Amino acid sequence: MKGLMQFDFQSNKKTILLATLCIGAFVVYALVKGGSQALTTLPTAVYLSQVLMLTSYIKDAKEGLQKYLFSMPIEKRDYILSKLTYPLIFGLVASLLTSLECLLGGKMDLATIPFIFLGILLINLFLGSLEMLFLVKFGEERGRFVLFGVIIVFVVLVNLFRDHTDFLQKIYLQIEGGSWILIASLCILFGGLMVYGLVRGAISLLEKKEY
Repeated sequence: MKGLMQFDFQSNKKTILLATLCIGAFVVYALVKGGSQALTTLPTAVYLSQVLMLTSYIKDAKEGLQKYLFSMPIEKRDYILSKLTYPLIFGLVASLLTSLECLLGGKMDLATIPFIFLGILLINLFLGSLEMLFLVKFGEERGRFVLFGVIIVFVVLVNLFRDHTDFLQKIYLQIEGGSWILIASLCILFGGLMVYGLVRGAISLLEKKEY
């Protein structure tokens, strides 16, 4: 899988560089503005990771690289996992920045930060694995429409979160303590199982395809 990742990064290095610069610009903006502005890096990281993964998959399909790769001793599982590297890396960036903003801004205590970090990472992986499932199932042309729909919904939710942080903090304070840890742990577990199921589904669909 390491070879697939290196090959993919080399093939899309210009796009990756541009996306990294965009993330860097939003990070600088967030640091300058502070407060809830740091949350702008979250939808940006999610959007860029999905676009990179979509671009990479479409490029492979149009240039016939999938047929070439699968003619070699390369497992289709490794191919799917290599594409999900984009949501993983950008998800880690978004998780780190948002967790720092919540911690330094005094919005959450230290015990809650790991759940914030894992939750944001799982959201990005969930969206990436969902997109990959649709790409494999419906092809690159129809699958791309899923991306736009998912991203629009996600951006709307993030904006609602940013505009109602006080309300969410009240909910957090009401269930703070053992019940909060239990609920957060169950949500993380459920999210992880959903990501696993979507990834397994994408791998299963790809293994049934003929190239």
